[in-house]
Amino acid sequence: MDLIIYRDLIERYDIKNTHLLRHLIKYSLSNIGMPASINKLFNEYKGLGHKISKDTLYQYFTYLEDAYALFSVPIFRNSAPEEQRKPRKIYAIDNGFKTLLDTSLSSDFSKLYENVVFLQLRRHH
Repeated sequence: MDLIIYRDLIERYDIKNTHLLRHLIKYSLSNIGMPASINKLFNEYKGLGHKISKDTLYQYFTYLEDAYALFSVPIFRNSAPEEQRKPRKIYAIDNGFKTLLDTSLSSDFSKLYENVVFLQLRRHH
């Protein structure tokens, strides 16, 4: 994982805040199938004393999507503007990342299955 994601992203995009990137990768890939909000993450990191901007978080998410490490999709809503305001769901390119990075004591197979279905739908459509 270090070779594929960290070095590729850090070297390609010249990322200085590697601690934030590592934390964001761990958060994203261990929470597949869950809604993620940049505003929520920003407030959480600010509360922990990190000096970051929302633009940096948006950039790092974009870098992870460009590297095909994760995908984010809007949660379906009846109106397009509301769909864009709401958090997006995160899916990983490989279920192995969740099992590698997840620190919970119980296995959540439903999220792994949801990720597999997403990947299959993405391949075919």
